[in-house]
Amino acid sequence: MRSPQDTLSGLEASCRDYGTKVTGSVITIATNLFDTEKEALVAAAKAGGLETLQIIHEPVSALLAYAAEQNPEERAVNKNILVVDLGGAGCDPVVVTSMGGM
Repeated sequence: MRSPQDTLSGLEASCRDYGTKVTGSVITIATNLFDTEKEALVAAAKAGGLETLQIIHEPVSALLAYAAEQNPEERAVNKNILVVDLGGAGCDPVVVTSMGGM
């Protein structure tokens, strides 16, 4: 089993192989991760040569992916969005209200 540091270093090396230097990372995590686990991920990223720009929870990353797919007219509409993270050990529902766009 690879360590988080090895995984992040490997991803950074893969990008470098394609001629793109990566120096920052946004890490998505489960909503129930402890602070010590978050700190370990940030340390692993740093050891892998990556600055952690942001840590976001998985339901938020799903919402951002949804918002990225919307055209400008759809983004501007007020709406309530239910994001459900169905994982191995739980179910994390989040309701987000978007007023005037995301």
